[in-house]
Amino acid sequence: MISPAVDVVIVGYRSVGFLEPAVASVAHDENVGALILVDNASGDGTADLGRKLGMQVVETEENLGFARAVNIGVRLSSAPYVLLLNPDARMLPGALARLAETLDGQPQAAMASALLRFTDGSYANGCRHFSTLANRILPDMPIANRLAAARAEYDDSLYERDEPIQAVDWLGAAALLVRRSFLNEIGGLDERFFLYSEDEDLGWAARARGYTCVVRLDAPAEHEIGFNTTEWRVSQPRLLAAQRQLFEKWRGPGIARAFDLGVLTAFVAQVVTAALTAPSRLGEQREIALAARRALAFARLRSKQARVAGAFPPVAADPAGA
Repeated sequence: MISPAVDVVIVGYRSVGFLEPAVASVAHDENVGALILVDNASGDGTADLGRKLGMQVVETEENLGFARAVNIGVRLSSAPYVLLLNPDARMLPGALARLAETLDGQPQAAMASALLRFTDGSYANGCRHFSTLANRILPDMPIANRLAAARAEYDDSLYERDEPIQAVDWLGAAALLVRRSFLNEIGGLDERFFLYSEDEDLGWAARARGYTCVVRLDAPAEHEIGFNTTEWRVSQPRLLAAQRQLFEKWRGPGIARAFDLGVLTAFVAQVVTAALTAPSRLGEQREIALAARRALAFARLRSKQARVAGAFPPVAADPAGA
């Protein structure tokens, strides 16, 4: 393996409270060359901290989104592999070397992920099946969510397998080692995704070109606890809007329109269920209002996408069922 084999790209956004442990987890690794921080107009000292930690820092004038920021960092790097590391994630000892070893030994693998756990020890679900209408919509249906397990996005049995290298459809980008030649081949991350779904898009792009995505079960990394309930409710419409873009790009406009209908139906079902079960309870009234607001937020984001981003023309045959 050529040394240094890995450049590290971290995209920061108001990350001053997390950045130092992330950098410390890779700064002294013999595989690492450049440490690059692209700060998305944080305004909280993230960029200054990055400089103090010896990073090469790019400060943007506005929040460019994750994909554009990653591409800026990748263009500044030169190593054959690029580690995309969240500012609130940490590589544990030996993990990065095992990921690089995996890509060295598997030329058909476009990317390899560490096995992520949250700080409470639970798995961070960074290894997933491609999204389908079933596994994206049914979990939000008050009654049909029990049926979603049949086509779940996550396969928890993966974590108990004996073979340390496992192929999956796509990988989260919190601690993801990507082959530079693959990024060059696809032209970098698709910058039409502002936030969310750009990592799944990489998985689709890899499959379309005959590559695989693998997770290394003996390459541990740690991630801060994800969204709490309040944060999730705020972010869910943006996530769903990004998912809609993904469906349009890889499945075509018909499936994308079906996704729109399914999402709005799920929100309506949430409102109706809450109203029928306990319409006089204050908590249920709040749930009704929140579901209605999320539906309106999703509709507004879809309207903005249609005006600004335009259509995502289908680019490949469907690698997974709808």
